[in-house]
Amino acid sequence: MAPLFFTVAVNIGVACALRQSLPPSSVDVPSDNKTAKARSHHSSDGAAGDAALQEVLEGLALKHGECDLCATKWLFVMSTGRSGSTTVLEMMGSVPGFYLAGENGGMMNKQFDMFKHMRLAGNSGCSAWAHGPISQHGMFCAIQYYITEAIGAAAFQATHTIGFKEIRWGVDATVANFMLQVFPCARFIISTRLDLIKQLASESQAEWSYDTNLKKATSMLEKWQSNHRDKATLIHLEQFSVNWFNMLLRWLNVTDCSFKSLVHTNDDGRTTIRHEHNNLTEGTCHMA
Repeated sequence: MAPLFFTVAVNIGVACALRQSLPPSSVDVPSDNKTAKARSHHSSDGAAGDAALQEVLEGLALKHGECDLCATKWLFVMSTGRSGSTTVLEMMGSVPGFYLAGENGGMMNKQFDMFKHMRLAGNSGCSAWAHGPISQHGMFCAIQYYITEAIGAAAFQATHTIGFKEIRWGVDATVANFMLQVFPCARFIISTRLDLIKQLASESQAEWSYDTNLKKATSMLEKWQSNHRDKATLIHLEQFSVNWFNMLLRWLNVTDCSFKSLVHTNDDGRTTIRHEHNNLTEGTCHMA
């Protein structure tokens, strides 16, 4: 249901804002038959979208409106490309009771757009898309539910901590701040790199680049972490060590076990080297 929710929300938000920004003649008076037909088609689409939106909202409100946003333990790896985030993912995924998924194409950017345009549509004054009050808390519950399903974590109900790693955060803190709203009790691992020249060279070798302005993206993530030290910790690729990852376990309230070694992934930028997790830790992990 969530993908439909997102699509309808964006369409009505943009359309409603555009409708209000145009002069009356631009909206209401077709200049020719082709325009009239297009306008008629748009009206029917709007009605269908309105009905679909109402159905989606009612279902989400009934199922998730009263959730506890802190009931699930969430952990996210927020990173720039080629800065060791896949190694962090593999290391934390090896801890018994942890489930961390890989990248998802910037899923939270899409969820933020959904949230933003739903509010725009609700406050626009367009009667064609009018709806009753939408609970912000209910929307955050729905997003948590959707993310759980989308990353494949729903099948691991006994898992202690779930989350994902992502490198698509842009150059401002808008979506990072949105993460704190949706996941108020989550923990965040910020993974960046000190040597940006080598990082850019590594991206070039891999034949892709996700950040057009690596310096700004790195600065944003590091500043965001410094403003949220109670929830976020920072690690540079150049500082990776078994000792640091063991300190990370304690920060996450994981006791009685330790890492014995590091994994190394994405060596050539094109393939991910998967590692057997059985020999990465020793002891029996206990979690608060």
